[in-house]
Amino acid sequence: MKEEQLQQFENEKNVLLKQIDEKILAIQNTEPSLDDEATQIAALEAQKPEVELLFEQRKVAYLDRIKDQLNDLAEFEDSYKAYLVAKTTMKQEQPEELKALLTAMGNLNTIYPVGRLLDCDDESDELKGKIILGQTNIGTL
Repeated sequence: MKEEQLQQFENEKNVLLKQIDEKILAIQNTEPSLDDEATQIAALEAQKPEVELLFEQRKVAYLDRIKDQLNDLAEFEDSYKAYLVAKTTMKQEQPEELKALLTAMGNLNTIYPVGRLLDCDDESDELKGKIILGQTNIGTL
């Protein structure tokens, strides 16, 4: 979701910059040449850094806003640490922190698409979206 929103900001910025370039080109291609052509082109060129700055500010504001939202991985890490600390003082009993850890594990999200194991015996099975043990990279290190 975050990447999609940032890409949308980038696309909107590129559209605006393209519109400015098209206006500049239209002014340059007018016959006869306008008296204030250089002034108009300079004004349009001056808008480009303003557009860049505006979209950079939008990105920063968006990232600041989502930074404060619940981070599922941080929640999992905190729960896991609390579980391990509690578990070190107990023998075979399970600490109360186990419930929080299981809840945090259930709340984890992934950015990877869902996959299925490939059935090597089924000849009609397509490879798209399939996981082949020992041959499919799952994530990166």
